[in-house]
Amino acid sequence: MMNINNLLRMLLIVGLSFGATQAQVVNVGFETDADGNSLVNGLAITEAPADNTNIDIFDSANGERLAGGNGGQLIAVSNFFTITSTGNEHVGAAIFDSTPFFSPGTSGPNTQPIPADNGDIADEDLLVNTGNVLILQEDSGIPGFDTRREGGIPTGNLIFNQPDDDVNDGSIFFNFSEAVEAVSIDLVDFNGGASGEVTLTDVDGNERRFIVPEEFTFDIADELHEVEGARLGDGDPSNDPVEGFATLLFDE
Repeated sequence: MMNINNLLRMLLIVGLSFGATQAQVVNVGFETDADGNSLVNGLAITEAPADNTNIDIFDSANGERLAGGNGGQLIAVSNFFTITSTGNEHVGAAIFDSTPFFSPGTSGPNTQPIPADNGDIADEDLLVNTGNVLILQEDSGIPGFDTRREGGIPTGNLIFNQPDDDVNDGSIFFNFSEAVEAVSIDLVDFNGGASGEVTLTDVDGNERRFIVPEEFTFDIADELHEVEGARLGDGDPSNDPVEGFATLLFDE
């Protein structure tokens, strides 16, 4: 089991059960689900945790308040692990497309200014240009959610209209169905106010715990460019060494 706060993707070695003669290296991302369907921007991966007692996200179509849940998995991202979440502020794990701005007319879905936020974008620190990021979704101040069909995802799944990571803490759990060795994980936006933690747990309950310092990553908001009146990061390592994410290695 792996317990983390905010993440991008992780590298695993799968098939390390006793007596195994072969192992497979797997790079886990969040582009498709277990059936190959695209994971679209804003898609909820888990329900709101049961200990969130102040959910105030409303359906943009009919005004109904988002119901609480138990933090359980809604979308199966993989066939060899499940994802759950806990926390008393956010509404569960969701997909954030980290595609940044590069040139006028070509931008990711989260780089457009939001009129209600005085021209700011949802979270410029998450525009790290590595595809989909798994976040703990903000539970207030966003314009609702939708359940429409989009990007191959069947009608009825929860899609937040404005994905954004919550400023409060919480946890994401990965529960694996077979023996694995976690090699590394890329963490995004670990740069403000509080440390994080990654815990690896084996079948006997033994733990290896990694404390992630509050300045583990840099703030790409310090390296933004003014484009068409919006402050947007370009995500290009050739002109900006600060990319907003860093790799945590599990070899020590």
